[in-house]
Amino acid sequence: ITSKGNIFIKHPGVTVTILSTITIKDKSIHIFGNNTVFDFSAYDGIIFRFVDTAGHAVLDCGIHDFECIGNYLHTSEIFAKFEEVKATISNCFTTSTNKIFNMIYLYGNCSQSRIYNCSGAPRNFIIALNNGANQSDYVNITDNNMNLQYDGAGNYTTFLSVAYGDNWRIANNCIRNPVYVVAATYLKYATISGNTMQGGVTSISLGVSCDFCTVTGNIIINGYANFNAFYIDSSYGTTLTGNIVYSASNTGFKGIVLNTVRRVTITGNEIYIAGTSANNYGIYDAGTSQEVMIVNNIFTSESSYSWTGIYIATSLTDGLIAFNEIRNCTGTPISVGGTSNGFIFRNVGYKTHAEGATASVADGGTISHGLVGTPTGVVAQTSVSAEFVSVTAKSASTFTVAIKKHDGTAGTTQTIYWYAWI
Repeated sequence: ITSKGNIFIKHPGVTVTILSTITIKDKSIHIFGNNTVFDFSAYDGIIFRFVDTAGHAVLDCGIHDFECIGNYLHTSEIFAKFEEVKATISNCFTTSTNKIFNMIYLYGNCSQSRIYNCSGAPRNFIIALNNGANQSDYVNITDNNMNLQYDGAGNYTTFLSVAYGDNWRIANNCIRNPVYVVAATYLKYATISGNTMQGGVTSISLGVSCDFCTVTGNIIINGYANFNAFYIDSSYGTTLTGNIVYSASNTGFKGIVLNTVRRVTITGNEIYIAGTSANNYGIYDAGTSQEVMIVNNIFTSESSYSWTGIYIATSLTDGLIAFNEIRNCTGTPISVGGTSNGFIFRNVGYKTHAEGATASVADGGTISHGLVGTPTGVVAQTSVSAEFVSVTAKSASTFTVAIKKHDGTAGTTQTIYWYAWI
């Protein structure tokens, strides 16, 4: 089909065996299915192909209201491919008895595309790649319901695989059985929010140079071993906030994996760890990350299990771990290789600061501080006027005080007010 104007095609109930390439000359083209069921096989691996290879002024292309069932779709075959055009795909359902095809392919500059209200059971829902010169920006992917199908041959299932793009919005989708929900590299300024995800090996993977992305309000449920809810690699300025992760895996679970990132903010997330393995982690950073802020998160399990809440292998460099809750952890609440202008402060389940008013303390007496290690410093004050207290020794569990009068004799047994920190 060759078009030089606006074209609207409706299929009121026909059976299509082969639909070949649609070449756009200018303006736009939209195909409406009217809830038609198609029983098709692919021509050259693609059912619908929209192309603007000559740089024409194509406004947009779209597929709407299709319920498409294919009997002969295979791994490399594609339901709809868009090349250098703005795409709109809505209210479409696709599936195949082979369960291993790809649904939508965006190639080159498909900026301002919208994909919404679609459902189906493909192997991959959306693949978006630059063509060496152009990329897709301002793409919206919302309100889709996908039950991805694993082919049993080691091929990944992905809701969205994207390389290169700016200002994407992936929101309010329901995704089941992905190996990856979002697998991205060079995706900048994206918002991933309000999605529900079940299954998979890594739900959201933001790889190299996925800078200034916001991941918020997602719900992730998984029962597989060796599962990562979030994987952030070699990126800058990412924010993870308000996400809920539940893992029923017994081993190898990592809620958030960081690798050589910078200025990442992790706040207000809830991560539930159901397994009993020491190889389970709330946050795992084995790289050389800098300026990571981990604040106001909850890490917990339903019963007391041995796992690690926050693990920083090397150094907390210019970072902050503060006001987190780590509950039912009989393993290691926080493990940090060192700090370089970094601070660990006021975390429930990992005391680095404590204060108290300990009664009936005599000269030379000891006070239990409850910190995770030997205090860096202790400040103490007497409750009896004209008497003085000093700290004479510190250990991993207690500190010792001397209580004296002005004449140097032993002071009164009394309440000592104190503050200790690491």
